[in-house]
Amino acid sequence: MKRTRLFLIGAMAITVTFASCGYDNGKVGKEQLYNNATFVDTEGFTFLKTAHEKAAYELAHAQYALNQGVSGEAQALAEKIVATYTDLLPELDELGAEKQVIANDPGAFVFNAEAHYDLGTEASTLPAEEEDTAETPEEAPTVTAAAGFDQQAYLAHVQKEQAEILNQFERASRNTDKDLRKFAVDRLDIIKEIYTLAGGQVDEGAHH
Repeated sequence: MKRTRLFLIGAMAITVTFASCGYDNGKVGKEQLYNNATFVDTEGFTFLKTAHEKAAYELAHAQYALNQGVSGEAQALAEKIVATYTDLLPELDELGAEKQVIANDPGAFVFNAEAHYDLGTEASTLPAEEEDTAETPEEAPTVTAAAGFDQQAYLAHVQKEQAEILNQFERASRNTDKDLRKFAVDRLDIIKEIYTLAGGQVDEGAHH
């Protein structure tokens, strides 16, 4: 009886130890990774997940846009996104690891050019005789940098997505976690700059 009681007490002590630290041999458990049992609140968790997913999407999108030969405003925007988000993504990963959040979620929505722009569908819907009489490239409106790529649509898309990224950074800049708050504040200006390049207007006096 006495031996059984000592065993139960020891087992409880081990359970409390692991439950309080959230680690097993230095590794973050599934509770911390997938069930929001992290070192940040729900808003901080959402920031790390959303900011990473959208930044990764827009980085891949910008690289694709540059490969299509975009010019002018679209080129400047894409180049700024590549320069900024190439560094931002590993920084989000690092902060997420510190807060026990998988910022780079394996289930995140990723950029796919064919799906995003419905590439290859328009030409196949035209009868052969209509394709033969279509305007030559010199006569056609120059609305795309390459087949299936619309620069104005790209700018509009980035403006919409960047607005949400900016919203996430503004919220994080007021978070109760000091590390999260400093991270967002330090990068807020560049996030605003990208939003402005995409055609957005930043209201410096606004509070969300």
